[in-house]
Amino acid sequence: MHRFAPARIPSIALLALLAGCGGATEEEPLDADPTSAGGNEVAAAVDPCEVVGAADIREVTGSEPGSPEVVTPVAGGVSYCDWPMADDSSRTIVTVMAIPAPAMTYQEYLDQTRSVLEEGFDETDYESVDGVGSAAVWSYGSTLQTWGEGHMVQIQSGVGGPALDRDASAELARRALDGL
Repeated sequence: MHRFAPARIPSIALLALLAGCGGATEEEPLDADPTSAGGNEVAAAVDPCEVVGAADIREVTGSEPGSPEVVTPVAGGVSYCDWPMADDSSRTIVTVMAIPAPAMTYQEYLDQTRSVLEEGFDETDYESVDGVGSAAVWSYGSTLQTWGEGHMVQIQSGVGGPALDRDASAELARRALDGL
């Protein structure tokens, strides 16, 4: 039975908006080619449980993962992969999301997040991370988002289990991008 993790829902909802999954603009109608976005290549959807494997999680975190589960909180919405701990499946080691999305710079991410969160936006909650994808953002001490290979990859921890540090999250994100 799956554990419901309400703390992930706001992150996923915000992510869907920031990844460009919510609607169209005048220049980009709803029936636009999903593999092209303003010159940035966007790839096809992937199974989020296949971009990072059990060996990757074991090597990077030192924890033994259980069987992964694809979770789609809202029908037709963004899915993520929940990797529980092998010895206590009520605790999550990490969640992984990989969705088709055009590349984004750190500043573009901040600008879009500011426009979505408005008064709830605090720039001190976000940090640029070098050496991962075309750009990467570490936020709230538990979530790393990066762009590459036509996807946005998110590594999140600390929900029902211990939080990974930024470096471990970045290493998992690098491996996810390599797996795309």
